[in-house]
Amino acid sequence: MSSSTLIAEIPALPQARAEDRTLERARAAAAAGFLLGVFLSFLGFAWDVQWHTDVGPDTFFTAPHLVLYGGVAIAGLTSLAVVLLTTLFARRGAPAALEGTTAILGGRFRGPAGSIIGGFGALFFLLFGLMDQWWHTLYGFDVTLVSPPHVGLILSIMVTMAGCLTALAWHVRTAHDSGAPRFLASAGAAFAAAVLTAFITPTLTDLQEWRIFGMISWPNTVISLLYPAAILMTVSVIRRPWAGALFGVMFTGLDLLTTAIIPGITRDYAASIGLFMRDNISGEVVVSGLVPTYVLLAGVAADLVLLAGRRWGWRMTVAVPVAGAAAALALRLLEPNLPLYGPSPLEPAEIMALRDDITASISTSSLILAPILGALAGWFGWLLGIVLTGSASGAAPPVPASAAAATAAALLLLLTPATTLAHAPEPHHETIQAGPYEVEVGFSEWPIRAERSLDVTFAPEGGIEGKTAIIRITDPNGEWERGGVGPLGRHPRQRDLWGLDLIAFPTPGEWTIKLTIDGPEGTGTGTLAAIPVGTRPGPPPAPMWGIAALPMVFLVWLGVRGWMKVRPGRTEEAVAWSGAPAGTGSA
Repeated sequence: MSSSTLIAEIPALPQARAEDRTLERARAAAAAGFLLGVFLSFLGFAWDVQWHTDVGPDTFFTAPHLVLYGGVAIAGLTSLAVVLLTTLFARRGAPAALEGTTAILGGRFRGPAGSIIGGFGALFFLLFGLMDQWWHTLYGFDVTLVSPPHVGLILSIMVTMAGCLTALAWHVRTAHDSGAPRFLASAGAAFAAAVLTAFITPTLTDLQEWRIFGMISWPNTVISLLYPAAILMTVSVIRRPWAGALFGVMFTGLDLLTTAIIPGITRDYAASIGLFMRDNISGEVVVSGLVPTYVLLAGVAADLVLLAGRRWGWRMTVAVPVAGAAAALALRLLEPNLPLYGPSPLEPAEIMALRDDITASISTSSLILAPILGALAGWFGWLLGIVLTGSASGAAPPVPASAAAATAAALLLLLTPATTLAHAPEPHHETIQAGPYEVEVGFSEWPIRAERSLDVTFAPEGGIEGKTAIIRITDPNGEWERGGVGPLGRHPRQRDLWGLDLIAFPTPGEWTIKLTIDGPEGTGTGTLAAIPVGTRPGPPPAPMWGIAALPMVFLVWLGVRGWMKVRPGRTEEAVAWSGAPAGTGSA
């Protein structure tokens, strides 16, 4: 028999099967790109926060911004590529493009739920980026993280990261029960969950005062809820006895990497473009200071409880809440207060005493509350993991084109150019007599408007050489303004003067600046009282906050629809450790 006859008798690979394999490989490559994008977006976020804290305001085209926006762009373009490729193969009738995917925009496009969610997150981010540029024309440089465009940007990144987690849950669900593909998919899902959790933490912990109801620590409440939920969600998706520890390893690695590189690249980049580090910085890594340190031990504690539950035949309705309680209790005992909320040597004694008083007043109640919150959050996370794997198999609802168009139109309306300049061309000057020292105080804005950023400079007669100063800024009610109390350093861009550059008076009324100077002629204190602050510029805040909440509304809507579709509490996976989504075999 000739060689040509032998070749002819070998059956050709069916076209559909070849297209399925091509699509599967493309999705695997896209998962790596998706993870890279969300990692870079988190890194850029952490770097940008550090930059504003240690160096000062900046323009849009700086390295931290480029890393942040570049990461979201990578995630968004990866999502778009997967949707377009899936749509192409679906029109050819490839089974892999039709099963486990969702049709959107009236059926014109089709893609995996994770890619669709991630793509819409990137679109939201682009629109809120434009809104942020418009916002700067009204309020100047960024002073606070909590502004409508910033909240919109943060929520948009959360949507993108949630899409990445959903995409990786699909890879875990469809991977074989053992081998490298399953482990890589599990590691990717754990990393996606770790990045999302680390990103959410700083925003949540900064939403409220340190103490709620006078006796409960708000940061510890966030940790007791968020981290057990994230750990048990990861375990629910991966269905392996080491999944909690895997989440802890990924989270700890991310935390250590951020801590190791952020201060160095901030310092080196500032030096490369001729900027200076602030004199009164503490040297702490800001974002890492807001996340807990012992997440790996919490993950191990949850794994050990689940292993014991399997050995002793506990129902999952018991084992999972106990595992969540153990994780929360471990975090509470090992790290009673987040590092950022501990005393700093740069702060006045009265603030340190206030923090000590708050810590003492909330320690017992927060310790009692932690395992209760952890148990509830752990069970929620377990069910959420089931929703993620169910959503990955097609439970995600189609996105109405009208909703997307309305969102885009609402945001684009905000792009009307404003005529307000960032700062007045010439500063306004007032005088403080601090004992023997006459100080000229310069304001880059006058009259001052609430929430609008301004530079405040202090020029003592004879210069700042050989002198030190402490500043206390109080609002119309006599309360300290956060960030306006403590040692006064040199202005980041006018090094021969003391100054503040990332400051805004948040409320209208008459404010007060109290300045204490210690120098060759002794110590003197002076006050500049009745500083007039007018109402905030710009549109009414309520509609702006409503627009900022659109990404969260979108994400909650998807979550509720997915939850109602899957109904995780009624599934086998909710009550059985070995349960796995249909078609994947036991886990």
